[in-house]
Amino acid sequence: MIENINLIKTTNGLLFATDQDAELAAPLKLGQPVSAKLTTQTHRSLKFLRFYWSGLIALTFDYWEPDSGMNTEAEVALIGKYNRVLGDFAGNHALFEQVGREFLANVAQCRAQRYQQPTKSKRALHRWIKEQAGYYDIEQTPNGIKKRLHSISFKTMSEEEFKIFYRAAFGVCWRYVLGLKFNSEEEAQAAVEQMLAIA
Repeated sequence: MIENINLIKTTNGLLFATDQDAELAAPLKLGQPVSAKLTTQTHRSLKFLRFYWSGLIALTFDYWEPDSGMNTEAEVALIGKYNRVLGDFAGNHALFEQVGREFLANVAQCRAQRYQQPTKSKRALHRWIKEQAGYYDIEQTPNGIKKRLHSISFKTMSEEEFKIFYRAAFGVCWRYVLGLKFNSEEEAQAAVEQMLAIA
């Protein structure tokens, strides 16, 4: 289901506000009727939207290379810690490191047989950034704890709130993706602004 596509009214009709909005509408077939609930945006919220989606997300998405693995970061970290404890106890770290690699490879292979390889998407990147930046609440469920991501509304954000969110999001992008490609945060931010100029 498609949600929240931002449009701008021009003399040529309604145009997509960002490349992300155009991508969200791409699955629609030509001539397919859609229903829309229109709400107005402020110029400030459109500026935030573009700065985040057409700037930071677009740049990070271009440089992000999925590892094509089927293991989560948390699983790899947990198995690594567990095997170090076992290695300390048994006095044989190499053996347990090998067992851990084989276990994770087996889990990945089983998942690959059951599930299609996930596709790279800007929406998934956005959700991951929010999680890494701490924009979530912890909920208890019958299956254990889950993270419920906060909704980010650029329309209701003040300038200060956007700066705080953007700084946290940029920090995540820098640590995991952009820091591997750029020499400094300033250089990466300049590239974000260059993306905005192109968009």
